[in-house]
Amino acid sequence: MFNPNGLKKHMRDTLYLLWTQILNVRTGWVWYFLLSSFIPLLTLFFLFMVLGYQIQYADYIVTGNVVFAVVLGSLNTLAEQMGWMKQNRFFEHFAALPIARMSLITALVARCTLFSLPSMVAVLLIGKFLFKLQVVLHPLALLVFVLSGFALAGVGAFIGITSKNGNHANITVRVVFPILVFAAPVMIPMDRLPKLLQWVAVLLPTTYIANAFRAVLNGRVNGEFWLNVATIAGFMVLSLWLTAKRFDWRVE
Repeated sequence: MFNPNGLKKHMRDTLYLLWTQILNVRTGWVWYFLLSSFIPLLTLFFLFMVLGYQIQYADYIVTGNVVFAVVLGSLNTLAEQMGWMKQNRFFEHFAALPIARMSLITALVARCTLFSLPSMVAVLLIGKFLFKLQVVLHPLALLVFVLSGFALAGVGAFIGITSKNGNHANITVRVVFPILVFAAPVMIPMDRLPKLLQWVAVLLPTTYIANAFRAVLNGRVNGEFWLNVATIAGFMVLSLWLTAKRFDWRVE
């Protein structure tokens, strides 16, 4: 049965925990921004130097690097952080607080999503300038960003919480990251991928995230766009649920 008091407590606890997470990184946010945007911006500039202005798939390159930035800022960062938190028994501190595990997970996911926004915007604006794209700044782009950040951070949280330690989480991320970015139609169209990767791409959240970003930034808000958004939301719910299911305050 739905409990409104429980929902209010969850939201309140999440906001308090999110605020503490923001305070923890308030002095290092510049490094966070640089680390999550350096590789996408470098890729963007490299492809621009190689391909120049006259490129058929410029929108794929720009939006693909936007997704690149979200993956780095959300999934990679949280997976490694939670792996080290687990290794150093940080969760035992939170176990003493009157909070639910989902509140802590949501706060960590929200923090990574929030801090990946600046790098995403930087990549989008610089890519728009370099390739002279006519990008539509549709308000639904914010919805796509939030759902995408939560979905990818949720996957990162699951990797971190199921890893044995920080090193294991780091190694797992190094394997998962290229699959999410290069085995999906993130920077190239689906029909350009080998047949095997086309089948794999259907199972990857980055496929639907890239499709949704391209659609909303080109002003194509239609039934296909909402189907992609619903799929991203499904990945978000599934990843958070699996993380909460495997989460344990204490590590033996």
